[in-house]
Amino acid sequence: MTQPVGVSLGRTPAVDCRYYMPYEDDKPVWIARGIRKPLAELWSELKHYD
Repeated sequence: MTQPVGVSLGRTPAVDCRYYMPYEDDKPVWIARGIRKPLAELWSELKHYD
């Protein structure tokens, strides 16, 4: 996974949530720290749907 400049990425253990779709259950959650741009500006570059 490539990282935008100034970002530290962390990964949590798998998460179980009743609001997930069944195929999304038990997936890790990624946490980005130190983002230098507003997420609204980065979203078009970073979004990814499988």
